[in-house]
Amino acid sequence: MKRKQQTTPRSLVAFIVLAMAGVAAGESERTKQPAGCAAGCSVAGPPVATISPVEIASCLEHLAGWKAGETSLALETLLFHAGEVIPYVRSHGLGTLETGQAAFLKKELARDEAHMVLRIIDAEGVERLRMDRRVPIGEKQHLHPGDAVGFHPPEISFTIHRVGLHHLWSRL
Repeated sequence: MKRKQQTTPRSLVAFIVLAMAGVAAGESERTKQPAGCAAGCSVAGPPVATISPVEIASCLEHLAGWKAGETSLALETLLFHAGEVIPYVRSHGLGTLETGQAAFLKKELARDEAHMVLRIIDAEGVERLRMDRRVPIGEKQHLHPGDAVGFHPPEISFTIHRVGLHHLWSRL
């Protein structure tokens, strides 16, 4: 009797899309909970770049000369450092930004979730695993997808970071 050869997944497709949270920038902060990492999980976090209040004020001033939503180094810098910019904006305001620019920046700073779709497809095009979730940005995740076809579902660990207007970064 001939044994049927088991096909192992060979292709991985991941889509991560920035999602809008229900809270506007400056209204309330998300409470973070400890991740409860497994033994194989890295204890050290990524290096954290900081931005000074003077640099934030300079970026806001520079942003005032641009059209709302137009990409600039100042906008990218403010979004990259959102964790420090949001408290600054709460206490110091948005400087000379016009109403449209201020609304756009607040909306972008409020984005604190990503919509992640992960699919594993084998060489024959059969989808072996699909996971579709909203996850918080900047918080370590340990996800356990439900059913996988033909293999034990893996634990997927990652942290998604916002690095600019249309840019997210993660390592799965």
